Amino acid sequence: MNTTTALKSVLDATTDALTLHPGAGRNRVETSSELVGACTVSSPLGEHAMTFDQAAPIGDDRGPTPGAALLAALGACQAQVYRFWSEKLGITIDDLRVEVRGDIDVRRLFGADEDVRPGFSSVEVEVHVAGPEPANRYEELRRAVDEHCPMLDVVANPVPVTTAIHAS
Repeated sequence: MNTTTALKSVLDATTDALTLHPGAGRNRVETSSELVGACTVSSPLGEHAMTFDQAAPIGDDRGPTPGAALLAALGACQAQVYRFWSEKLGITIDDLRVEVRGDIDVRRLFGADEDVRPGFSSVEVEVHVAGPEPANRYEELRRAVDEHCPMLDVVANPVPVTTAIHAS
């Protein structure tokens, strides 16, 4: 995973363009999820599609649970942001793996205990990085990633959410 001049050039050009035209950085991400089985959900994502489910006996185990997918999205975002910021900071990465674990108590989901949180009570991100840099450079990289990772921000900080229901 050595530094590539082409990627650094693209990242620098993107940063320059967004600095000159801040409005270009504002995007809306949209998706739709449809229940297609007992608990199986299909979510088209542009040219791609994801299937989510629950393990038997509740679901048919046709895909990851939404919680597992959330943690995978966090890990994937972390890996990409590590790549971007290693280029920006001139830090060489030879190998990178991000492991994400979350603790969840599903009793509230099923109405068995209204006093527990319905979502993850904690999330741990463990980054394994290999390369020729001294440890302090990888720590510098970790700080930059933690400050700039969009999915880490969503998981770590409250985000206003509004919900509307349209019954027919």
